[in-house]
Amino acid sequence: SLVGSEMCIRDRSNIEDESDNEQARAILCLKIYQFILFYNTQFCRDHLSEKRELSLRDINSLLDFITKCQSISLKEALYHGLHLCFVDALGIIGETQEDRHHLTETLTNVINQILSSNIETVSYTHL
Repeated sequence: SLVGSEMCIRDRSNIEDESDNEQARAILCLKIYQFILFYNTQFCRDHLSEKRELSLRDINSLLDFITKCQSISLKEALYHGLHLCFVDALGIIGETQEDRHHLTETLTNVINQILSSNIETVSYTHL
């Protein structure tokens, strides 16, 4: 019957929406995980004399920033959130201005590399 077909279509669109939501969350989580993994392993080891790994509080700050920035793309929100929460904090680390610039440039390059794929297709409506 027509009513049964409409229900099937409606149910299918809900399934597709849920699938899109899951995919969007997975892409966002992967990008954040890639950054944290780099920062907490390679970056801390190579550049920081004191171990300053990212904490759950740092990650929550990033997620809070991203969810409040719905007027820009998710890619831009993640880029700016990573800078605000992590890169800008490097201003107090490093003995010289040149050291701080090098640390900032290193993280910015990693962020650009991480964001260079897949995230363009993710939107807030899918989160």
